[in-house]
Amino acid sequence: MFGKTDQKRSEGEDTVLPRARGGLIAAIVGGFLLFMAGGATALLLGPGDWKSHRDGVVNPDAFTDGIGIYLLNDGKYNLLVWKKKIVATPGTAPDPKDIAEASREAIAVGPGTRFFTYSLDVATWPVVPPYEMAFCIVRDEKTIDGIYPIRLKLLDREHGPIYEMLLPPIVENLKSGALPHLFWVLNYQYSCNDGWTFRFARGR
Repeated sequence: MFGKTDQKRSEGEDTVLPRARGGLIAAIVGGFLLFMAGGATALLLGPGDWKSHRDGVVNPDAFTDGIGIYLLNDGKYNLLVWKKKIVATPGTAPDPKDIAEASREAIAVGPGTRFFTYSLDVATWPVVPPYEMAFCIVRDEKTIDGIYPIRLKLLDREHGPIYEMLLPPIVENLKSGALPHLFWVLNYQYSCNDGWTFRFARGR
């Protein structure tokens, strides 16, 4: 038989246990709701946004076309493939027809555009850094300014490796329009005889 003191303690314990169970159930329900909210947010962002905004880290899954150099522009990754001829013969003046074609087909990019190398182990190339890549400015049909070196920043060695190509500071003058030019060029190994051509879109 319980005495008065024991009976009061038993009643108190019976009151505490349902409260504890209720708190546990509330925590489980709250956790489930948070999980569902996170899933809904991921669905709203979509795969493209996830690739571009993963806590500042580049997602290797963004490089869907395999090994090469990628342009990140307006949140989209594109593998650079076809280069344009800039100078037919090294050491000679450019042909105005080649410059006109390269200018006409230059890719328009925004000021926040970025470039990456994927699965290219540039650290093993027989070139003295930072001369693995080249940056040139075509001012007019007869004038090519450069070559400027492009520095490479290692972002992920395990999944790739992945490097970001850091363009030279003069690119800021191209963005602002302070330096008149037709287009600018990226290429391998410190040469601008050919390359991928770009220009900054105005009004962006």
